[in-house]
Amino acid sequence: MEPAAASKLHLNRVELVNNNIGLSVKATGATQLRALVDSSQFLLNATNSIKVDGSGARVVLSDSYLAGPSADLAVANGGVIESYGDNVIRFGTPDATSAYK
Repeated sequence: MEPAAASKLHLNRVELVNNNIGLSVKATGATQLRALVDSSQFLLNATNSIKVDGSGARVVLSDSYLAGPSADLAVANGGVIESYGDNVIRFGTPDATSAYK
C-alpha cells in the first residue's frame, strides 16, 4: 500500500502467505495511511509479516497470528504499529528499535 493520497484500509480475516512481505504500508511526504488488521494471519512471509514506513503510516493490529521464520514487525522512518495486545507472534523477532504502542 503506497497511495499518493490519504487512505484507510481494513483487513478482516485475511491470510497473507508465502510473500516477500505480508503487508507493506509506506507513506511518503505528508500522506496519511492507516490500516486496521483484525483477525488475520501472516504465515511464512520471507522478509517481514508487516512493514510500516514513513511518519504518516500507522497499522493497528488486533487478534492476529504471525508465524514463520520471518514473522517480524518492522517500522522505519517514523512509522507506527499499534497492538491491542491480543496477537500471537511465533518464531519472529520484533525490531529492537521499533515504535510499538
